[in-house]
Order: sequence, then structure tokens, then C-alpha cells
Amino acid sequence: MKEKEWRKRLAASLVLADLLPNRTWADIKDRFKDVFLGSLILLNDDVESVKKSAGNLCKTIKRLTMKFANIYANNDIEELQEVLSLVVPMTIDEVIKSMNKTVKFWGVDLLFEIVKSSTQEKMY
Repeated sequence: MKEKEWRKRLAASLVLADLLPNRTWADIKDRFKDVFLGSLILLNDDVESVKKSAGNLCKTIKRLTMKFANIYANNDIEELQEVLSLVVPMTIDEVIKSMNKTVKFWGVDLLFEIVKSSTQEKMY
């Protein structure tokens, strides 16, 4: 995703958006931070199609993060703690402090969703 050619950045974001939803935390935890932050960098790309695909990738990453970080959806407490201990500090330290408003608001929204999901009752 850090390639100079815009077609390679576009292809990387499109492929990741297709492949990530079917992965488990164990599959992606080693590269999650790179993918998470790399997708946010692409939101500020010069090419409009890359920005659009990065937006879709960020939505995918947010859904995936919420699946792993939701106390009611994830019954594996160790995995839940691992996800939250990575995502929350990374979002506060690297995403919210970004100079890009889109990235900053995306980070605030993600943290809000994590907090909101931890206070909901289980839906049956």
C-alpha cells in the first residue's frame, strides 16, 4: 500500500477489502497494525479511485475491528483483550493525532463505536 504507482495502491486496497472479512484474529493479528494504519494513509491519496477504495477498506477494517473488539460478540476474553490493547492505544496515539481531519474523525468514530458496543445489552 506504500507503492509509488497508484494502480498498485488501488489493487492492494481492493484485494484487502475482499480478503479481510473472512479472516480470524489469529490470521491477521501480526499484520493488523500495518493494514489498519496503511488504509488510513490511503484516505488522503492524490488519486480519487484510490481514496474511494481506501474508504471501502476502512469500512471493512472498522467492521472487522468491531467484530473482534465487541465484548458481546467475541467470547474469547484473551483475544478481546489483545485486540483492545492494540486498537485503543493505536487509535489514540496515531489516528486521532493525525493532521488529516478525515482520519481523525474516523478514529474518534471507531473509539465511540467500541465504547458504545461495550455498554449494550445482548440482543436475542
